[in-house]
Amino acid sequence: PYGGATSFAILEAHRSAPIPELPDTIPDGFRSLVRSLLAKRSGERPQSARAVADRISALLQRAADGAAISRVQQQLALIGSEGRCA
Repeated sequence: PYGGATSFAILEAHRSAPIPELPDTIPDGFRSLVRSLLAKRSGERPQSARAVADRISALLQRAADGAAISRVQQQLALIGSEGRCA
């Protein structure tokens, strides 16, 4: 994601330039995870593969819960607008 006039400039950018932001279309939790995986300082990165797997599992569970909530909200909206359940 970095550019430069020379190979050294690109290497230096990887070492010291801020991590580019991911698109807003990616959920915040996943953007945060990617930022932590790419952190310049080792203390800011997850300390194990288990920690990464646990974060991914939690993010996926929240996404699934959110999808279920969204479906319930859609059904409630239909009930409210049509007076019946679809």
